[in-house]
Amino acid sequence: MKHFYLFILFTVLFYFSAYSQKPELITQEENLGVITNIIYSPNGRYIASANAKDFNIKIWDVQSSKLIGTLAKHQSAITSFAFHPSGNLLFSSDKKNYMFVWDLNKWEMKDSIKGAEQILNSKFTMDGIDIIATTNKNNLIKINPNKLVKTPPSIDLNGVATDLSIYGDLCAVAVNKKEVVIIDLEVFSEKKRFKSIKKEDLKYVEWIN
Repeated sequence: MKHFYLFILFTVLFYFSAYSQKPELITQEENLGVITNIIYSPNGRYIASANAKDFNIKIWDVQSSKLIGTLAKHQSAITSFAFHPSGNLLFSSDKKNYMFVWDLNKWEMKDSIKGAEQILNSKFTMDGIDIIATTNKNNLIKINPNKLVKTPPSIDLNGVATDLSIYGDLCAVAVNKKEVVIIDLEVFSEKKRFKSIKKEDLKYVEWIN
């Protein structure tokens, strides 16, 4: 039987000089301020980016290296976004607890709602059926992208989540109490909790083959 192992990266601190070169994603258009989030779509077609000075998500075409669209419904700083495995949908959240689902084929908002918690990190499951997200209330929530609700199903992580990684029906969540929590996504319940022997807080977690 093939085994998969959890790869844990410990605290990594990056120091940026105030005099360092201002980051630019693509030369065709300058971003306003420092880029705060950037992700590739799973199909390799798009890059999505957000920055510190406006509330928009910019979508870039990888092949042409050009800005092809701006998603502009958020009214506060964007906290997370995630591509559907197909690359045709994008989920996003902001500091005022709003959640959005965007149709990138039609370039329009598909759904939106103000949630009960602020989302810190989000990822689609590998089959694209659900979105798994961590929140500022130390919860892990499961979001249906086809029907957003204010209070989706949740699991108490008993600590602030710093990262999450999904493989199949399992989700690994790094918690700042030097723990990794394994979640069974099929039944959406805690399966196992590992305690780190290191002094540093866990910052990143990833499944590796």
